[in-house]
Amino acid sequence: MNTVTCVKCNKSIASKDIIKTDEFKQSRSEVKNYCPLCFIAEVKNGFGNYKIGECSICKSPLVLQHDVEETVSLAQEDFTVHFVCNKIKNEINNSLGENSNHDELILYTIQPD
Repeated sequence: MNTVTCVKCNKSIASKDIIKTDEFKQSRSEVKNYCPLCFIAEVKNGFGNYKIGECSICKSPLVLQHDVEETVSLAQEDFTVHFVCNKIKNEINNSLGENSNHDELILYTIQPD
């Protein structure tokens, strides 16, 4: 089994479980390897390189749209991370429906050329 080291915690992780990211820097930036736990911790604050921000409608912070498992899966499979207005996320979690006027944000874990 091939292993890769997480850039943050230095743990050896199976290659299939690693998340590759340029940490939301410009295209062609160095790609780094993260374990799922470190990736989730760092992506929430844009790796310190990108301000995730807030909803322009209600000023609620933008938060990860999906649970940890789905966020990791999307980052590994299609190299995206989905953020949504915290108010929308709470409404979705409470089955109250979605207010499409509020902000959503999709970022690539590796910026395309």
